[in-house]
Amino acid sequence: TFVASNPGSKLPTLAKADLEYFVTWYDTEVFFDVGISTEGVLTYKVNNVAPSSKTFINVVFKVKD
Repeated sequence: TFVASNPGSKLPTLAKADLEYFVTWYDTEVFFDVGISTEGVLTYKVNNVAPSSKTFINVVFKVKD
């Protein structure tokens, strides 16, 4: 289920091979050894700290040229 400004509009679906992946931000107090593969597999380790409102990882997808 999702909500959109135009309910009749659809999001395009692309194959993972058609995308590039970028980790643009993460809380370094919570996460370390963050990486992302060419197939979009995100890997990370978690420090021994309590999560906060900053406990997220921002991933951006780019359509390959």
